[in-house]
Amino acid sequence: MKKIFAITVVLTSICLLVNAQPMKGRATDIEAQKIGFITQRVGITADDAKVFWPVYNEYQTELRKIQSARRTQFTAMPRGNEMNEKDVENFIEKEFERKQQILNLEKRYHERFKSILPIQKIAKLYIAEELFKAELVRRIRDFRPPNQ
Repeated sequence: MKKIFAITVVLTSICLLVNAQPMKGRATDIEAQKIGFITQRVGITADDAKVFWPVYNEYQTELRKIQSARRTQFTAMPRGNEMNEKDVENFIEKEFERKQQILNLEKRYHERFKSILPIQKIAKLYIAEELFKAELVRRIRDFRPPNQ
């Protein structure tokens, strides 16, 4: 449940950050920042980038599909007194399935990443992804709307 809460906080934070920026290009801007952050932290060379980024982008696309299905299910979930044991059990079972899908995806792409980058850079990639998420959360937390 702590992981679900943490994921919800991160997703909510990202949404808040995104809403604080002009509509046009905000996702592209965040994605560009992420690419720069990862490139710098991992030490991805120009030669690495040619092979790595297309594979990483495939990974991100597949991950977003799984996360999108989760958000859809979460918003459709009955709330409060409308929830019965069957609804809750079904929701939890689907959460386990999605977590397994993400784990399977991560394992599959880990193997692909190993064919592209040295294992040290892959470890740095995983750390950089977490640091970038933390940075987004920090920015959102520190954000103060104008005139307040």
